[in-house]
Amino acid sequence: MESKTKQTPPASGLSEFVRDKRIWVYYALVGLNCYAMSALGPLMPFLRGELNLDYKVAGLPFSAYALGTILAGSFGDWVVKRLGRVTTLGGTVAGTIIGALMLIGAQSSAISISGVLLCGFCTSVSYQTLATIISDYLEDLRTIAYMEAEVVAMLVAGIAPFAVSASVWSGLGWRAAMVLMVVLFLVTIPSLKSYRGVKESVGKTGLRTGKLPRAFWGYGAVILLSVAAEWSTAFWSADYLCQRVGMTKAAAAAAVGVFFLGMVVGRFAGSRLVRTVESHYLLVASGIVSMVGFAMFWLGKMPAVSVFGLFGTGLGIAAMYPLSFAAIVAASPSMRSTAIARISLICGSSILVVPFLLSLVADRSGLFTAYSIIAAALVLCFASMFVAKRLEKEDENTPCVPTECAVV
Repeated sequence: MESKTKQTPPASGLSEFVRDKRIWVYYALVGLNCYAMSALGPLMPFLRGELNLDYKVAGLPFSAYALGTILAGSFGDWVVKRLGRVTTLGGTVAGTIIGALMLIGAQSSAISISGVLLCGFCTSVSYQTLATIISDYLEDLRTIAYMEAEVVAMLVAGIAPFAVSASVWSGLGWRAAMVLMVVLFLVTIPSLKSYRGVKESVGKTGLRTGKLPRAFWGYGAVILLSVAAEWSTAFWSADYLCQRVGMTKAAAAAAVGVFFLGMVVGRFAGSRLVRTVESHYLLVASGIVSMVGFAMFWLGKMPAVSVFGLFGTGLGIAAMYPLSFAAIVAASPSMRSTAIARISLICGSSILVVPFLLSLVADRSGLFTAYSIIAAALVLCFASMFVAKRLEKEDENTPCVPTECAVV
């Protein structure tokens, strides 16, 4: 049964948003792509134990996933232009399946890292291609699908750790959770042909008509630091709960889902509050909640305290990226394409470097000391919010002069 949401008629002539087969397939693929990423952290304690990996080597799969994302951002358009969008989607699904099978059957760190790299590249290209197709299909109603897909992604991110935990508790092992993902990806392949009828729109592309506003660098710092805290917490929280708090591996894997649950609640709450509360106040409140939550998680010695703190950390971090992203887009009316590209570079670099840096410190000084990196990142992130707001006001009060508006 198709779901419909009435909307103000957009320029495209469409009068309502319809969740038809194409939209549901889009949501399914976004969710599965997110599952591939979100299951990596919870299964790492098991894989690390099987392959006898130290923290430095165990951190490489996370960096490999980020590297795959960066490569996709650099070459994804090239792939789509040569293969076509539907063929590219089919190829990315196949590539993700192959990468997952490499991880499932890995007998060495090199194979597992290669599989994760392939998954990172393919899921990222898939995201890009799907976003383009849905944009052409829905035109001015595309934002509704994007927002709903983000909710789906967060929900699946919370389900993935529980799936890993349930697989272990059932006696099937963590691999069963990945096999389930492979099966679901296979189910989506026949539905990809539904996108063949979506015509590519020929619209105006963003042009570089000036330089990035100063506010970009302030909010960019918020994104850099919040993404670093989010991914590092998600990747290593299961190991931390095992070693510091004394939880079993299965229980710790399930507890990671609480972090993503906090992010889901934070996204839902933020989407409602932003209608009546100024975005900057919400951003500051998010910073406070994340710091308090992380302090409970990091310093707590009782499972209940640490897990509740993990929830609070996710609750606070949840709104930082979308609020900062929106602020950058609003501050860059003539540079939006460039600004969004720079945001992708910031996110990919943060995901690539920070979790691996944390793993190096953990090998030398232990996870407790390593997690001080995240604590520092959250404090600096909070400070950057005020710097960003000040720079935003300076941009608003600075007139556009020829030297600043020249093409660069």
